[in-house]
Amino acid sequence: MEKANLDFDGEISSHSKKSHNAPLSIYGWLGLLFAVFCWGLSFPLLKEALTEIEPITLAAIRYVIAVVPLIIFMIGSSGKNSLLKPLKEDFLFFLCLGLVGITLPNIFQNYGMTMTESHVSAIIQASGPVFTIILAVFILKEPLGRNKVVGTLIALSGTVLLVSGSGSDMFGTTSLGNFLVLMSAISYAISSIMSKKILHKYDPLSVATISMFLGTIILIVLMIFESPVQRIPAISFDGWIIVLMLAILPGALALLVWYSILKTTEVSRIILFIYLIPIFAAIIAYFWLKEEIMLTTIVFGALILCGVVIAQYEKSNKKEVISQQTKPLP
Repeated sequence: MEKANLDFDGEISSHSKKSHNAPLSIYGWLGLLFAVFCWGLSFPLLKEALTEIEPITLAAIRYVIAVVPLIIFMIGSSGKNSLLKPLKEDFLFFLCLGLVGITLPNIFQNYGMTMTESHVSAIIQASGPVFTIILAVFILKEPLGRNKVVGTLIALSGTVLLVSGSGSDMFGTTSLGNFLVLMSAISYAISSIMSKKILHKYDPLSVATISMFLGTIILIVLMIFESPVQRIPAISFDGWIIVLMLAILPGALALLVWYSILKTTEVSRIILFIYLIPIFAAIIAYFWLKEEIMLTTIVFGALILCGVVIAQYEKSNKKEVISQQTKPLP
C-alpha cells in the first residue's frame, strides 16, 4: 500500500486536532473510495510492471514522477519555506525517515512481489498497524490495553499463517516473497513511529512529501547499481503507462485527496476505508491478473483485518492522537 508514510494505522498528527468533525458528504465518500481504490490498484499494477522493470528501478522512476506534483502542491499552498525549513533544520531525521519509510519498504515490497501474488502482498501490508502498535508500546511507552493484546494476537496469527503458506511452502520462493513484503510492512511501521517524533513540528503532508523526496533520491542512487540508465528508454509503452498510473494515482492524487478530506473529517470516520485496500487489490488481481484466490488466503486475511480493527478500536474509543502513510501507502 503507497503506503508516502501513510500507514494502515491511519495515524495523524496533533495538527489534526484542529480539524472539524464534519460529516462526510457524497463527495467525501467518493473521494475516499477513489483513494483506497487507487491504493488497492497499486498492487496489481506493481505486479504487472515488475515483469518488465527491475524492482529498485521501478520504485525510483515511480517516485520521481510522484514526488514532483506533491512538492509543487506543498510549495504552492504553503510557500517554499515549507520545504526549505524542514530540510535545513531536520535534514538528518528526514533522510532517515525517507530511508525507512520510502526506500527500504519499496525495495522489500517490489522484490517480494516478484515471488508472490499481488493480493497476498496487499493483505500482508494490512498487518502494518499491528507492528506499529507493538513498537509504540516498547518505544513510545504507550499503554497496552486488552483490545490491543487480543487484536494483535489475532492479526499476528493470521500474518504468520499467511506468510508461511500455512506450513506447506515455508522454505519456498513464495514464502520468501511473503517474508520480504512483511519486512516492508514492518519498515512502514517503524517509519510511523519515527513520524510521531516530528509531527508535532510539521504537518503530515509536509512530513510525507519531504521524506518521499529524500527517499526517492536514495532510490535513484541505488538504481544505478541495479540497472544501467541506458535500459530505461527500453521500457515499453505499456510499461510507461503503468509507471505513470502508479505515480499519479496511488502516489500523488490519492494522497492529496486523503489529506484534503482528513482536514475536515475526524479520523475515526474514515479510517475503516483503509481496510478496503486489500479487498480492492484482490478483486482487481482476480479479474485482471487472473490470480487464484485460495480459501486459506481469505481466512488468514480476515484474521489479519479483524485483529487490526480490534486492536485499533481501543484507540478510537479513547480518542488518542493517531498518526498513515501514510499508506502510504504502497
